[in-house]
Amino acid sequence: MNKTEKYLLDAAIDLAVEKEFEQFADMDVPEIEIPPELNRRVRGTIRRRNFMRFCMNNIRAAVAACLCVMVAGIAVGVPLYVSAAETSYYMLTDQDMYRNSISVRFLCKEETPAAKTLKPKSAAEVLSGFELVSTYSTDSVYIEEYDGVRYEQTSLQAEGQYIIPTKDKNIRNIVINDYMAVMVFDESNAAIVWRDDDYSYMLAGNISSDDAMRFARLICASR
Repeated sequence: MNKTEKYLLDAAIDLAVEKEFEQFADMDVPEIEIPPELNRRVRGTIRRRNFMRFCMNNIRAAVAACLCVMVAGIAVGVPLYVSAAETSYYMLTDQDMYRNSISVRFLCKEETPAAKTLKPKSAAEVLSGFELVSTYSTDSVYIEEYDGVRYEQTSLQAEGQYIIPTKDKNIRNIVINDYMAVMVFDESNAAIVWRDDDYSYMLAGNISSDDAMRFARLICASR
């Protein structure tokens, strides 16, 4: 007997046993006993065939669902890709071996784009409680010096570096304007570095950590 004949014979036996089992399954006849091996075999066969029947009946719905998921993925993926391309900078922090200072930089994941002309965003309205002492501006950096507070705005394309003293201070990663930021502070001083889509910022001086975060968020919201 070859493999094909054996397969057909096994299938015929399975079908006959299944029909016999289904015939007695709903009958309340206590004296009928089905051997455990035969019971497991029949139930396994029924499960397999029910599963195959379920798959065949629902294959169209499954294909339609897959197509919907693919279309949704494409629709969502395109704007996400564009957004990621527009904000492809990441924050890099590095503390010196003696823990006396920390450097903060924003680097581009890809090739650094051409530099844009910096449009200064003044913090004078937000820091109205501090006296403005001086301002300084170049093509990529804008600085405002207040009495006890320093504010800097730098073009991301410049990939500048902020050096902040950290001796005996706390360092905390926070979120400003939906981007990762870093804050260094103690009881009476704080420095915070953050960014938006075009610029990085630093605010440091004789201010509390709560005031530093509040000022940073207000500067982000200002035009």
